[in-house]
Amino acid sequence: MQKFILSVLVLLAFEGGCLPLVELVISMAVSCFFCDIDPNLTYSWYAGIWHGLFFLPNWMWSGFGDTLYKAEYYTDAYNIFWWLFSILSTLFVAWLYNIVGTIRAVFSNLFKR
Repeated sequence: MQKFILSVLVLLAFEGGCLPLVELVISMAVSCFFCDIDPNLTYSWYAGIWHGLFFLPNWMWSGFGDTLYKAEYYTDAYNIFWWLFSILSTLFVAWLYNIVGTIRAVFSNLFKR
């Protein structure tokens, strides 16, 4: 299911032009460089903020391999901040690209013919 969603995201990025696709690739590269999650470490609240902010790119990476988008060992504060910032960053991306409007436009163009 995750690979299907990733494919839809890439297709929607193509629909929006080159800029969203470039930003998608850049965000994935930045998350790989700055936010690599070690499965053997226990993470605290500060890492929860960081991992939550990079939730979408890390989630996309996890579809291609064994990359984690959330730590396996964490504190309660990590869990709270991860959920808070992953929701906020996802809502920001949805607002920024008007994802609902883009999906509506794609489907209206498909069924218009």
